[in-house]
Amino acid sequence: MRYFIIAVVMAVLGMAGFIFNSKLLRQDVVVEAVEIDTARAVIPGTIRVEASYDTAIRSDEAGRILEVLVEEGQEVSEGDTVARMDTGDLELELETLQINLSQARKQMEIGNAHRFGFQVARETLEEEKRLFDLGQRSEKQVKSAERGFQMSKEDLELSELLASSNIERLENAIRVMNRRLEKMVIQTPMVGIIDEVHAYKGDLISRGHSIASLISKEREVRAELNEENFAGIRVGQKANVRFLSHGANLYGAEVVKILPSANPDTQRYAVQLEVDIAQHLLVPGLTGEVSINVSERPGARIIPTRALVGDRVFVVNSDNRLEYRQVEFGFRSLSRTEILSGLEEGELVVVEELERFREGDRVSIRKR
Repeated sequence: MRYFIIAVVMAVLGMAGFIFNSKLLRQDVVVEAVEIDTARAVIPGTIRVEASYDTAIRSDEAGRILEVLVEEGQEVSEGDTVARMDTGDLELELETLQINLSQARKQMEIGNAHRFGFQVARETLEEEKRLFDLGQRSEKQVKSAERGFQMSKEDLELSELLASSNIERLENAIRVMNRRLEKMVIQTPMVGIIDEVHAYKGDLISRGHSIASLISKEREVRAELNEENFAGIRVGQKANVRFLSHGANLYGAEVVKILPSANPDTQRYAVQLEVDIAQHLLVPGLTGEVSINVSERPGARIIPTRALVGDRVFVVNSDNRLEYRQVEFGFRSLSRTEILSGLEEGELVVVEELERFREGDRVSIRKR
């Protein structure tokens, strides 16, 4: 029992010593001073980075893929080859059409079989007219010869028309076949980046099958806002953007387009932003938050927003101790907050590692 009492006393003394030392030891703190500047009213929103456009690269022909020449993430130019397809069957069809065309042209050169009948009918008509003039043929016989001649002429013209049309049809079929052969080499329709590959060597695909998806190299940053805030948005308003994957970095932005309708899934309205950031840092799917400036108030007391813990801040007093002080704030953005009451110009507020501190802690100041 005696040992237990001693242990308890030692523990109490140790805790008291820890508390005493924590009040005497100085902790380093990073502070910033309350400054007088222009406060800005902002509208908050969420942002998402999207490709300016995307499209599927599809096959216009059915067939088997011989090779795929792109991979995901590859940059491509307009007209680059994406894939090649087996052209064997089409080449055989083309060869057959070329043979038929050659035969049709030779037949035209040799002459139409109806020409002989036409020549005979013409000579017969001429002879009938000569004999009619000599009184050896009747008018009825001449009329009959004229009808025979006219029928033979029409037969010849129709035969020649069909032969000519057949040649034109074959020539057109060959052009179509050559065009189909060209389509067996699938190319990119525009400059961009291959997002996904959907087909591979050996695949048997149908017409319209997606070979790969292509996204543009240009990016759009879209902000979504609640309906109650949307009415105050105008093209040209300045904004600050923070991307989740880029930590605490803030980037300047400007509203460049207001989209006319709400997102049917979220019922939030969207605007397009132009952000002052390198394009290669804007990866499609990247998300973050935005503050759009809609109003200003000069001569305001301003502190960094990160100094706030709810409606309180840690203030370093004249004894280098921390006060956990309640404040009233006005305009607030991602980086700056207007203080209406609770702080005066020049007072120092803690801006980093706030979770480490308690009211009354002794501190050593490190200004940023």
